[in-house]
Amino acid sequence: MLHQITTADDLQNALEASNTHICLIYKHSTMCPVSYRAYLELQAVMNESLPDSLKIFMIDVISNRAVSMAIADKLQVRHESPQVLFINKGEAILNYSHSAIRKEKILIDIKQQVGY
Repeated sequence: MLHQITTADDLQNALEASNTHICLIYKHSTMCPVSYRAYLELQAVMNESLPDSLKIFMIDVISNRAVSMAIADKLQVRHESPQVLFINKGEAILNYSHSAIRKEKILIDIKQQVGY
């Protein structure tokens, strides 16, 4: 299930969820063709059988710019879009962007981080 981040409270909820789950945050731009391709890769990931210990979040960086920038600030990562961040206990443990966002890579990282 894909959870949307649109507010500072949504972001806080995602960070709190990372205390008990590995969380993946996908930062998406509706204006960017590279982001569209990355979104298709994420959709392909979500069509797989994923562990319950993983939560997936998405933020539209155009509509929710301030919250998107807060993600970069709170997690101390450079803001990019598209971008995938893996969060554990409120910290970014992995992040990559643009052409590195591939179904195969995301699935490998889920397996390594979640251990399923």
